[in-house]
Amino acid sequence: MTGLRAEDMYLDAHPLSPPRRLPGLLTTLALVLTCLTTAAAQGVLPTPWTDKSPSGRGALEVRWRAVGELRVRVGAERLVFSPAERCRLLVVGGGGVEAWDVADVARPRRGYVARVPDAGPMSALGIDADRRTVLAVSDGQLMSWEEGLGVRPGLESAPEVRDVKALRKRAETLDLVVRRSRNLTVLQEAATDGGAREGFMTTASFPEGAHAAQFSPDGNSLALADDLGNVQLWDLSRNYEPTPRGRPLNTGARLPRALAFSPDASLLAVIGEDGVVRLWDIARPERPRHLGSPAELPARAVAFSADARLVATVGTDGGVSLWGR
Repeated sequence: MTGLRAEDMYLDAHPLSPPRRLPGLLTTLALVLTCLTTAAAQGVLPTPWTDKSPSGRGALEVRWRAVGELRVRVGAERLVFSPAERCRLLVVGGGGVEAWDVADVARPRRGYVARVPDAGPMSALGIDADRRTVLAVSDGQLMSWEEGLGVRPGLESAPEVRDVKALRKRAETLDLVVRRSRNLTVLQEAATDGGAREGFMTTASFPEGAHAAQFSPDGNSLALADDLGNVQLWDLSRNYEPTPRGRPLNTGARLPRALAFSPDASLLAVIGEDGVVRLWDIARPERPRHLGSPAELPARAVAFSADARLVATVGTDGGVSLWGR
């Protein structure tokens, strides 16, 4: 062994791998790793050394931190953060409306309770960011109120309003997403003039039966989820000509209860019949990424705050939890 060189030892151990090939192999390996890293950073490939999601799709696992809870008096069914008051959370149920100040999440304060004893279970909730008007709908009923005033919401009988999955209030129209059958969902529009509402007319059709739906905060996108939890995003920027954005997204949330966009519409939260909150990055609809199940508790409704730093969920027991992102 006297005078034996390192490359001689390498040859003894690996007679089929001549040492002169080693530098070339190392260079090739470095080049491949560089390409893979660049592709992962650009979203072309998942980063293999990040935490895996439960579905094994290679996305980062997001976890929200429980930071507070609300003891509500109305039967919580839906909730929404005020676009005008960053720290105001509105909780809506068959018993009425509650407004909460959540500036201090450890000590949230109830602002007001507006009772509506004749209101039925609410299937959809929307808000007009400009006029600060909140609307909720149940079968045959339409409830609306000015969210900053604390007055009793107005309850209107609307027999034609049934099986509504989402709604929005614009300057001159009220828009509803209505499921017609297993294979058809329609967008209906009613002109409004000084509070008076005209009859609804169908302005667009979608070839799927929506079990849940939601408008994006800017109103330019619509998410429709079918019974199996497949979500299709639609571009509504061109009036009466909705176009699909990307392919249907299989979220795994069967019989979805609720959908919620983040303020910039880059995230979509989906809640299935199992109560699990599933979070998706949809900034690039053609390449959506599963971000895991961030909430530790089961839920039936979810909402993001205007600055996206706070999330609220309605639990299966009717309680409201606050989560920090």
